[in-house]
Amino acid sequence: MSAHFIYSLSFVSLAIFVKLFVFFSNNQYNADIDTAAMYANMLFLLFCVFFTLRSYKKRESHSQFLDDVKTCGKAVALYALVMASYNYTHYRFVDSEYLNTKITERMELAQQVDESILLNHPKGYSKEEFLENELKMTQFIFSAFNHASFTLFGYLLMGILYTIILVVLVRSFPLILFT
Repeated sequence: MSAHFIYSLSFVSLAIFVKLFVFFSNNQYNADIDTAAMYANMLFLLFCVFFTLRSYKKRESHSQFLDDVKTCGKAVALYALVMASYNYTHYRFVDSEYLNTKITERMELAQQVDESILLNHPKGYSKEEFLENELKMTQFIFSAFNHASFTLFGYLLMGILYTIILVVLVRSFPLILFT
């Protein structure tokens, strides 16, 4: 089994554990804890990239830049795919009320919009048209499938950014990072 596979599954398991811990401790609606869990997931992704690169550089110390990026990219892709699949399953079956609660919160905020602001909009929405459009948009954004798609895209983007930064650092300072 290759290192990128092992590190990806190890760190995504930690990320899933954090998500389940937040859910079972009934803190998924606490914005601070939700944000901390999100940052923990980003940290696990960074660790995944770092340890994959470290393992690869120990085996292939004179590898090319693109080989380093490809190796870490495999780890990132697996991590993102598993995390997005889990997020879909989590929000579809485990915590299906979470996204509905987010839709309700957004609609309550939309109810508070002053009608004079809407009339000054170039399209001149009425309050009913605005609320109808807002409901359609929030239901689109806060569906389990779209949330999983955004998660996949976000983790891939963040992982590639982490990969490029770490590969450049490792190639610039190899002895500092791996001694």
